Amino acid sequence: MKYAIPLCTMLMLAFIAPHLVKAQTFPTPVAVQQEAASVVNPCAYQAAGDACGCSVNCCDCAPCCCCCSQFYVEAFGGWPFHDSQEYNGVPFPMMDQFNLGASVGTALTANIDIEFEYFHTEATYSGFGTELIADCLMMNGIYDLQMGQLLGDCGAAQFTPYVGAGLGAIQVTYDGKGAFPASSGHNWELGYQVVGGVRFPLVGCLEGFAEYRWIAVTENVNIQFGNVGYDSSNLSIGVRKNFWRKPVSS
Repeated sequence: MKYAIPLCTMLMLAFIAPHLVKAQTFPTPVAVQQEAASVVNPCAYQAAGDACGCSVNCCDCAPCCCCCSQFYVEAFGGWPFHDSQEYNGVPFPMMDQFNLGASVGTALTANIDIEFEYFHTEATYSGFGTELIADCLMMNGIYDLQMGQLLGDCGAAQFTPYVGAGLGAIQVTYDGKGAFPASSGHNWELGYQVVGGVRFPLVGCLEGFAEYRWIAVTENVNIQFGNVGYDSSNLSIGVRKNFWRKPVSS
């Protein structure tokens, strides 16, 4: 009987020892890398950022802060600042103004995007109640300045300044309302613009942005019984939805 208890104890230890060893076995570095590569993450690891050409804004830690956008859509709105607009060569002050727009674009390189944009502005001639409306179809080139992580460590807010220019067609409409109905009309003219702004991450694949835009026609637009000018400074805020390339595993 005195040998029964030690013998039972030895048998129990022999049975559970392999399980204890297995429970304390740590994964190898290869297993850790394989597990990390299998994680579905809209932001690729550093090697993936390098592979799709956008390593400039990436952090050294994984997952990196940089993502590669294959294409994107944007929507925005804001306020034009027409100090005055010409009607038959005479400048008139403007009031009650707003703008809105949308664009779709694609990344050519890590720094360069091209996009097609629709942009709309409305303003009222002060003291007359007549309106000046512009509908703009523009093809833009955008250059990201890629200044890197401006604030904080990996994972903190990252800001991307950008500049750009565009060329396209602008339909300018003069609405005489009840005062000058015979003068109402619209026409198309060649237009151009320059833009500059900054983008910042919101959540997931969404970014916010704030930008300044100056847009104008190359010459005054002929309407029914005269011509109108159009050039406009604008501030806008908006959101950008990025559609990411699939991360490239290392």
